[in-house]
Amino acid sequence: MISVTINGKPRTLRGETPLPQLLHSLKLDVRLIAVAVNGDVIPKNQYKAVVLRAGDVVEIVRMVGGGSLEARSSKLEARTPPHRTSSLESRASSVGAEVVVAGAGIIGCAIAYELSRRGVSCLLLDSRRAGMAATNAAAGILAPLAEFRRPDALVHLGLASLRLYPEWVERLREQAPEVDVEFARNGVLRVAFDGEEMAELRAGLRYQAELGMELIELDGATVREVEPRLSPRIVGGVLCPEEGQVSNQMFTIALSRAARKRGVRIIESCPALGFRARDGRVVAVRTPQGEFACDRLVLAAGPWTRPLARKLGVDVPTRPMRGQMLAMGGMVTPIHAVVWGARGYLVPRANGLVFAGATVEDVGFRLRTTKAGLAQVRRAACELVPQLRHASEHFSWVGLRPGSPDGLPIMGPLPGWENVTVATGHFRNGILLAPITGQLIAQAILDGRPGEALAPFDPGRFTLSNTS
Repeated sequence: MISVTINGKPRTLRGETPLPQLLHSLKLDVRLIAVAVNGDVIPKNQYKAVVLRAGDVVEIVRMVGGGSLEARSSKLEARTPPHRTSSLESRASSVGAEVVVAGAGIIGCAIAYELSRRGVSCLLLDSRRAGMAATNAAAGILAPLAEFRRPDALVHLGLASLRLYPEWVERLREQAPEVDVEFARNGVLRVAFDGEEMAELRAGLRYQAELGMELIELDGATVREVEPRLSPRIVGGVLCPEEGQVSNQMFTIALSRAARKRGVRIIESCPALGFRARDGRVVAVRTPQGEFACDRLVLAAGPWTRPLARKLGVDVPTRPMRGQMLAMGGMVTPIHAVVWGARGYLVPRANGLVFAGATVEDVGFRLRTTKAGLAQVRRAACELVPQLRHASEHFSWVGLRPGSPDGLPIMGPLPGWENVTVATGHFRNGILLAPITGQLIAQAILDGRPGEALAPFDPGRFTLSNTS
């Protein structure tokens, strides 16, 4: 059995299914419909070549009188009433916003939240519930030093975002007091199993002054004083007390609620299907629920940003990178801080579970766990804490994180369009980078140009091809 999403609603199929077979099971006349898979409209002469796999997102619209389209639910019951194009612009103007954000994950929510704080009306659209794609599958680690490499643009961006977290958390406590985001600066302990791995950690210590972060080198014995359950094979490590974690789910819920209180509209199960443009500007976003007018558009749909940008004739080279994780428990939590090794990491959560992750797989839009992937995560977890061999596995999950060719986010103006901004490619740093991304993108929209801090992440750094 596999799970796919059809018109914003989950649906279970017996297995990988040819598109014509699905359409036949839904009793649809292919002459009267249009189909998009993962954001790409499929020409009718290519239907036979398309096989639906786990995690695919399918949008089906049905032709009605006059050549317009109406959306169909996954049960093909709810239909939007047809309307003439002549009345569409006035209707869109009444339901649109100054800024429409395509994608209601943590990045889209952060941007809308910051725009609302600056008095800009904002509308968030998503094919799922807010925060239920890559955001929901994250571990919530706030570690700008990541794999402890030399400081670069991404590290400095992460440091700036980490420093914003206390202010954001305090603000969200005031605006969404019913949500505990579980923010904690309880440290990240990077550990080494041999001299070579330890040498790599020591190499990062030389940048301590530049980073402005406290870094403490530990030998093997001291590592186990800090975390007694760690493997006796660990020869040393580096502790950064200022890094930490947050509940990615709770933080995004609080962020979306705070945004709503400030007037942001969030429409779920409402994917962007296309755009209406005039004179080099996008003036409306087409969805199964009609058109929404906008003065500016932000594409923040994670790995689904690429198919959306292609509808505007631009290639934004973000791609889905699958990550599989395990939740382990059934014992007293064996660690107190995030532990990061060369082959995996462990995150202690407030509910007593330990999250273990994560694979990094370039397999396209295949949103499913695999035996091999989970076995890899399990081995890495038990290598760090042998006691976890006796832990119960409460659940496993998978997410598609938006990668980029050079490992940096893709943020800034979409080449060739006056009023379109991109915010994607955050890969494994979306939770960490949400506050700084929200601020920088919101300010760039207000200023009409990106600030210097966005320069290293400009979408124009790639060779962009016209795909129209």
